[in-house]
Amino acid sequence: GGSPYRGGRRANLDPFQMYLWKRFQFFDSKPVTEADSKIPLKIFHDFEPCCSCAGKGALVYGDAKGVVRVLDKSMNLRHNFQAFKINVVAVAQPKKRSRAILVALGHDVPDVPSLRIYVLDRTDEDGNPKEIELRTLQVSCRGAPPPPAKATALAVLDDMSQIAVGTDRGTVFLIQGDIVKRHSFNVLKERGPQVTALHYLEGADIAACLFVVTTKTIDSYFVNNNNHKMSLEKDAGGGPGCSVVDTKGQRLMVGREQAVYLYSQDSKGICYGFDNDKRSVSWLSNYLVLVCRDTKRSDAVTLYDLKNKLIAFNQKTDPVASVTSEWGQLFIVTKSGKAFRLAEKDLKAKMQILQRKHLYGIAIALASSQGCSESFIMKIYRQSADHKKDKGDYAGAMADYLKTIGHVEPSYVIRQFLDAQRIVHLASYLEALHDHQLANKDHTTLLLKCYTKLKKPDKLDRFIQTSNSAFDVEAAIDVCHKAGHYDQARSLSMRCNHHAWYLRITIEDL
Repeated sequence: GGSPYRGGRRANLDPFQMYLWKRFQFFDSKPVTEADSKIPLKIFHDFEPCCSCAGKGALVYGDAKGVVRVLDKSMNLRHNFQAFKINVVAVAQPKKRSRAILVALGHDVPDVPSLRIYVLDRTDEDGNPKEIELRTLQVSCRGAPPPPAKATALAVLDDMSQIAVGTDRGTVFLIQGDIVKRHSFNVLKERGPQVTALHYLEGADIAACLFVVTTKTIDSYFVNNNNHKMSLEKDAGGGPGCSVVDTKGQRLMVGREQAVYLYSQDSKGICYGFDNDKRSVSWLSNYLVLVCRDTKRSDAVTLYDLKNKLIAFNQKTDPVASVTSEWGQLFIVTKSGKAFRLAEKDLKAKMQILQRKHLYGIAIALASSQGCSESFIMKIYRQSADHKKDKGDYAGAMADYLKTIGHVEPSYVIRQFLDAQRIVHLASYLEALHDHQLANKDHTTLLLKCYTKLKKPDKLDRFIQTSNSAFDVEAAIDVCHKAGHYDQARSLSMRCNHHAWYLRITIEDL
């Protein structure tokens, strides 16, 4: 776990803050099995992925020998082909294309990056899946032979109008236009530290930008504004696999040893003090996914809910080769050839876990963040209040009961606080009922009796003189009269034109 703070100086980090975040197992971890079988998936036994992507209902993996394998939702091996002679560096699937397009980056010749574009939704004469190669591009500029460099990073705009390629020499190439028919190569960034990651961030209400992460710097380029550059970090970068874009939150996340740092398109934001040796940084729905070195022979996979400040899952595993998300699940492949999937428990199961531990505050925050109905959240407030009352925390219980006004029957709450020692809390609840215009004659009577028993004539005066709440005036006069507060009773009867009461008090009691 961790605690966010502004800035990025190491001295500000408190590694012990992470232990304040509560740990849960909100995900179920299950081995990935062969299609229609309980046998563990075998395709990774002889194939160690070094890159992966997902989309269009498929998981795509590439390895260091140039092979690409594609799995469908049932874990059938749909494609298995030699994409490059030497290795695959990165794979990507543009989301806005109607066809299942795969963009692969790799090498046929050492130090000469190539791009290949494939269509994956075709079949052969027998109806079997068949990959069709649309185009091969050697990554160079203006027809000149490329300088020797290894490809290290790939990013593709969702509509495929631009592709970015990074190298170990720090160069970033942009391929623009119709990639298959007519396109142009440009150099976005000439030389510098090794490019470890490229990420496009685009959305309906933001200007599209390209984040360029190197081993020593982080920059953003606004692709529709002449590639205007913003320098986000001049003295710190990120390692391979240790950065990700949260599209919904419109932010880049970069993991370094001491923390995970957040960046918007044009500025550095907060960071979280997750102080560990990070192997990869990913994002799933609302969760930050960190793979960190646990021991020399094992990794730990941890999912953090940053909004609710909790650890949603933690598991030790063999060293991890690949982390990919699709169908709302996380797919993890280890270097030992095992594959397992993480599926989030439903809200009911999570609530049961939290309620068993009486962690109602977290349950309320979780229900709110998942858009649950107000009545559902009010039930949790009531459970929280009941629990606090049973423990003797009457002030805490009343704070929660006050939230339930309009949802929980007042008589239920009032019964819990009729004891003389709890009358001060009862008064606060009855005041709130009047403020919400939900008080009846009995509530007014009870509130004024509370004031008299608590010997709070000032509150009694204020209620009578200034209350804008609709309340039973005659009941109020009667309570004040019986308690011997004749001045208040007469004042109220005069203000509310109860002439009989006014005359009776004036003649008999004053």
